[in-house]
Amino acid sequence: MNVLEDEIETHLSPPQGLVNAHDSNSTRHTPFPPPPWPPKDSPAPASKQRGVSEERRVVTVMFADLVESTALAETLDPEDLRAILSRFYNLVAAEVRRFGGTVEKYLGDAALAIFGLPDVHEDDAERAVRAALAARDALAELNARLAAEGRSRLTMRIAVNTGEVVADPKGGVQGEFRLAADAINVAARLQQQAKAGSILLAPRTERLVRGIAETSSLGPVTLRGKAQPIEAWEVIGLRPERTQRGIPGLQAPLIGRGEEMDLLLHLYDRVARERQTQLVTIVGAPGVGKS
Repeated sequence: MNVLEDEIETHLSPPQGLVNAHDSNSTRHTPFPPPPWPPKDSPAPASKQRGVSEERRVVTVMFADLVESTALAETLDPEDLRAILSRFYNLVAAEVRRFGGTVEKYLGDAALAIFGLPDVHEDDAERAVRAALAARDALAELNARLAAEGRSRLTMRIAVNTGEVVADPKGGVQGEFRLAADAINVAARLQQQAKAGSILLAPRTERLVRGIAETSSLGPVTLRGKAQPIEAWEVIGLRPERTQRGIPGLQAPLIGRGEEMDLLLHLYDRVARERQTQLVTIVGAPGVGKS
């Protein structure tokens, strides 16, 4: 998709992986009518509403892009095009928010969403995949309404990747997080390899969600600008029941937690002996390994 290609080049390089604000003075041709995104009735990216201190985090990135939107733009009046795309962005933003994510940026006809900024959840990868599936279902409902109106249906493709980023909201032109990370590149490039209507996962995300999602390996996929191919996984759907977390057959004993383990074992023995409930609270930052 030409517009997304231009946006990725502008926002992700150089430096590698840096997402900047859209250059409103750019003279680059775009088939979409100005003023752009988000539409007036669409919620502003949460990064414009809240700030966080610059820090390094593990987040999950979701890239959702319309397919064949250039051809769609050629057949519609600019006002009609804007109205349809506004509805598309509203439904994506609604599902992202519903699962605890934030829309970081709208790029042409694509949306970049982040799960893990500003709020961190231990299941951010799962939330991103659930949001992607929900957005795809919501688009099917929108297409039914568009068909009733005699309009063309919309198709999107989505990629989800998990990785480390450095968030620097103070450096953003309009308050964006300014995510500096290769994780953004991988999500953007992987999305370009997805078929219309599909959801692709990068390896790290697939490992994190295999307990809740049914996936199918597509094998090694070559991403433009990446030295090595990565294995891609297509999401088939959600599992009816969550499977056991972790790696089957792997036993990973706690290391360096002798005092904590002694306390837990003591309380366990006390419960077994006295038949009285004991409450234990494990406190730690998200991702530290409480589970």
